[in-house]
Amino acid sequence: MRTQGLFMASMLLLTVAAGCSKGEDGNEPIIMSDMKNVYTSSTNSVTPPSMECNFRGVWTVDDVSADTVDVNVRTGVNIIDYGVINTVAFYGFPYRAMTKKILPEVNIAKITTDMIVGGPLPADEAVLLDAIIAHGDNYNCIGNYVSEEYRCIGLSENAIYLELKPGQDYAVQFLPWVVTTAQGDTFPMVATIVPDKSTATLDTKGETFSSTLTVSQVEYKVSGETVIKKLNPEIKLKYTSIEKIALATLGN
Repeated sequence: MRTQGLFMASMLLLTVAAGCSKGEDGNEPIIMSDMKNVYTSSTNSVTPPSMECNFRGVWTVDDVSADTVDVNVRTGVNIIDYGVINTVAFYGFPYRAMTKKILPEVNIAKITTDMIVGGPLPADEAVLLDAIIAHGDNYNCIGNYVSEEYRCIGLSENAIYLELKPGQDYAVQFLPWVVTTAQGDTFPMVATIVPDKSTATLDTKGETFSSTLTVSQVEYKVSGETVIKKLNPEIKLKYTSIEKIALATLGN
């Protein structure tokens, strides 16, 4: 279980259920300016149909295949006293591939993305907790299994187009993890996710789902000193479904 206070339960946390499968219309997720024959709103979210869907798919990092994980997607969910929301919960991210992309010389022994409830935290989990707190806690950090809110930016006959919402306190979102090297060194890494360049497409026919997360910079520590590596070009994390499933279970 996750430690109390980390990605704590809220109305946006994932409720896993068997669902239909919806996905893209044959194209990668696109932003509003690229859409054709799509109803959009430049100021407010479009209200999509109510659906819950589960998929198994593959992450790529700049088109290089990485982890296979599940995802739960919900659209048009009406939350009392909050309104209609759309959420996407990935059961894992390409942490190891991202680490090797940024720090190819590092010999990775372990990747830490969660904490265990009860007792003192091991060193790697304590480092993860510090990184999360430093970047706005669960309100601004993306994590495994946690539903992130998306706004619907357009609808077509074939697809629902979504865009990641910013964090509560920042214009961006953060993806944190901790690396333990073969030499026993432990350090945090935090990727900055750009919401308005992070989109998803859900096919109304129930076939596929795809998503892109755009990383503008990665922060990490070397010998206790923080290094911020701005990325030009930005790194693209792309998720493409390979099959629809009844229940999302596979993570990393």
